[in-house]
Amino acid sequence: MNVFVTGIAGFIGSTVAEQLLDRGHSVYGCDDLSLGKADNVPVGATWKDVDCRALTGSHLDGADVVVHLAAMSCARWPDDAEVWSRNVVATAHLTRIFNGRVVFASTCVAPNPLLGAYAGSKWACEQILPDATVFRFANVYGPKQRDWGTEPGVLAVWQKAERENLPIRIDGDGTQTRDFIHVDDVARAVCLAVESSAGDGHVMDVCTGVQTSIIDLADRFDCAREFAPRNPVDPDSMPQDPFLAEKLLGFKSEISL
Repeated sequence: MNVFVTGIAGFIGSTVAEQLLDRGHSVYGCDDLSLGKADNVPVGATWKDVDCRALTGSHLDGADVVVHLAAMSCARWPDDAEVWSRNVVATAHLTRIFNGRVVFASTCVAPNPLLGAYAGSKWACEQILPDATVFRFANVYGPKQRDWGTEPGVLAVWQKAERENLPIRIDGDGTQTRDFIHVDDVARAVCLAVESSAGDGHVMDVCTGVQTSIIDLADRFDCAREFAPRNPVDPDSMPQDPFLAEKLLGFKSEISL
């Protein structure tokens, strides 16, 4: 199949591209490098340095499926208008120039759109794509995850702190829980959705089904700890259910934390 991946130079997008290539698909895509790195794009994939809002139909020529991963993925980004533009405007634009199958990366916070611009924008994108396979990713971690910039991945930041013999920061008392899933598992779920239309028109969690507290996660690191005030809108937990993804696509996470 010919698969177009938005955000192909990102942490998740480049991993998806690698697995798609390994499974024999033709892969091309776009990335404006606002969060991704050109070096992440795997050999064998072609791509353009283009913002999703500037895509044209010619960029998508021949695509059987679009995997839409590009997004402003920072829940605490200071400019709400930019979050809405990069997420909702870009997704609406994609629907105008492409009428084929879409696999869309949403988030575990989308069911709570009042949590902020990021959660609200992802929920709005889900409404724009009623016929897509919509994945609400849990907290994704793994190789190539950002440990820099606004709101990087907690595991990536803590691994960097451990390497540099620095303390790790815990927001609140650390009793809040999250579902952590490896990027290789996430990419495999996306590949299954590309190869099967069984998920089209459905919203499903891509998760392990296991909740881990932040303080238990910290126990895995040999670092001093610093405690900081917790964001008042930060939920105690974001429980997810792996059942539907397994039922429709045969997906089940394989990599334990």
